[in-house]
Amino acid sequence: MKLLELLVADSVDSWRSAGFTVSDKDIVEIGDISIRLNGWTGAGTSRGGRSTKGIVGWAFDGLSQEGDIDGIPTKKADSGTKIHASAHPNGVTVMDHVVIRTPDWKRTETAFRKVIAADAGSHDLSQTWMEGWP
Repeated sequence: MKLLELLVADSVDSWRSAGFTVSDKDIVEIGDISIRLNGWTGAGTSRGGRSTKGIVGWAFDGLSQEGDIDGIPTKKADSGTKIHASAHPNGVTVMDHVVIRTPDWKRTETAFRKVIAADAGSHDLSQTWMEGWP
């Protein structure tokens, strides 16, 4: 199983100003991952428990069931829609991890295991960082 797509609530202009090449379909290609930008321009809020800022959806190749991971819709990837963008002026070529912030890491881990673990095989899903902020 492999992450192939992120749906990110952010503006095209912010990604271009950070040195990324954005296609005419508002997609940033980094390695094998497509980042679809949906034009967020305002303050982050919650709509029905779902974030309207940051990562608002993702898709995996090899996923056998779709579901919701702690407010993030999780879908099967459509491998036929990949667009090969040109190189990024900032030099980025790969993405090695995705960070999800949560106020309840146990709840998020449980939700992740419920949707993803069945397809993860022998991969360990236990990597978790916790940081305390005042």
